[in-house]
Amino acid sequence: MKPRKFLIRSRRRSERFAKKRHAEQAAVSRSLERQDFTSLLAEAVGSKRDAGVQVTLHLGSANSGKTYDAIETLKKAATGCYLAPLRLLAWEISDKLNTQKHPCSLLTGEEKVLIPGAPYTSSTVEMFNPQAGGDCIVLDEAQMLADTQRGWAWMRVLALARARQLEIIASPDAELLIAKILNKLGYRFTVVRHERLAPLTIAHKPWRIDHPELHTIFVVFSRAGVLNLKSYFERHGHTVSAIYGNLPPEVKKKQAERFLSGETELCVATDSIGMGMNLPASKVCFTTLVKYDGISERLLTPAEARQIAGRAGRYGIKEAGEVGALEEYQLKQLHELLSVKPPDLAFARVGPEIADIANMTGPLALRLELWEKHKAVPPELRDVIRPMDLEQQRTLAGFLKEEDVQRLGLETVFAVIKAPASRDTVAYWWSCVQSLIGDKPFPLPSGIALPDGRNDDALLNTEILVEQCDIYLWLANRRELGRFGTAVERVLEHKWGLIEKIDRTLTAKSNLQQRCRKCGGNLPVLHKHSICESCFRSGRGGYSGRSRHRRGR
Repeated sequence: MKPRKFLIRSRRRSERFAKKRHAEQAAVSRSLERQDFTSLLAEAVGSKRDAGVQVTLHLGSANSGKTYDAIETLKKAATGCYLAPLRLLAWEISDKLNTQKHPCSLLTGEEKVLIPGAPYTSSTVEMFNPQAGGDCIVLDEAQMLADTQRGWAWMRVLALARARQLEIIASPDAELLIAKILNKLGYRFTVVRHERLAPLTIAHKPWRIDHPELHTIFVVFSRAGVLNLKSYFERHGHTVSAIYGNLPPEVKKKQAERFLSGETELCVATDSIGMGMNLPASKVCFTTLVKYDGISERLLTPAEARQIAGRAGRYGIKEAGEVGALEEYQLKQLHELLSVKPPDLAFARVGPEIADIANMTGPLALRLELWEKHKAVPPELRDVIRPMDLEQQRTLAGFLKEEDVQRLGLETVFAVIKAPASRDTVAYWWSCVQSLIGDKPFPLPSGIALPDGRNDDALLNTEILVEQCDIYLWLANRRELGRFGTAVERVLEHKWGLIEKIDRTLTAKSNLQQRCRKCGGNLPVLHKHSICESCFRSGRGGYSGRSRHRRGR
């Protein structure tokens, strides 16, 4: 075909596609504009609340005892639940209550540990069941309601909770926002302010990594940085725990326990330690105050710096804490960040209900896109609420054809597109969805974990296999999908074997030093990029889509 004819035909195809998409958008927009907002949130606004409901808003920084006080209130109630931001914290509270002879079940997206007759449940916030909240609900880390991707879960609890007691735990920057929302929902509430129990000081001079003080947490902001600094310390004779966001929670717990018990002298971690982990230390050292947030590199916010620095010192464990950095200019930045009051949070987030999307027409991904674009929030809440970021759900929904959505049903599809699929595991997620469409059992996690991975490639491969197991278990634990998870016990057994392998690799003095992805040479400790300076200057950087250079969170 001649180039000119090819270009003309390509242009015509593009024009037809553009017209079709425009027509679809117009149809979805019309259906969105003419529908009544049917979400449970709209029904909750202005509804008459029982005057006997006791709501307490606990405000304070890390290590201020706010969670302890709220849990003590929970233990006095006949029944209730604790809602955690992370699986690790749900486990910790469940273990603590059971140890204290307060029977408590555990419920997260990936696991259910149901204790017959237990009056309490510890779960991740997304698993909240309004019909099983009990007499007292403890909602932890409620400042997360402003999170663009997960905030909907906290907002859902505030809207649907029907307990006699509601204990809300949050950082001070969330006070005004939560107060506005509680007022709009018809709640009367009491504010309790908590002060930090263990004093926190800032180092007077920079610290050195070649002479690290024991029981210090060194903070970096990437998985590669954690493994590189871990290898550096081990080459200099230190024992080290490593914690980063992509690690399975089970491994994080094991690594943290080794550090707390003194089995390891140092801990190298990303900012994932800032929330949901009991990891006190004598000192916290920032190796940098700049992080990549998925869009660009930027300075930490005051709230982020405070959250991480709060790991230094822990009342009853470490009576005082000190926070520092490696350079003089970093100490100045740290002083500024910790002295500035974090700005008040402006908006909570909500997600679409199934009824909202069912009342619209057109492809599911497009319906989600326009729900978000049109800010489909009750008018009386638009000064405090915004739609959540649906990019992840839209991406997964884009895999499904309209006939797939109709075959599976919107309720099932809504569950499927919320699965914890990442770039590395989306292919496995799609194979599970295809099994659903074909009415077949979910396939077992695939891939090959290298034997006792003692290098970074083997370690990363094993981590991805654990993520595949989590997708299987997450889908199998959904009520409407349970019959497709025919090998749950087998997958759990396989997952625990992989977890042990990861933990052994991180505990051993393995060769995890990061190498330049171009020339293969060792990268300097604390090097921020995936290629060495020499390759960068010679123009050999280029682009690499390798998934191993992932964010630390």
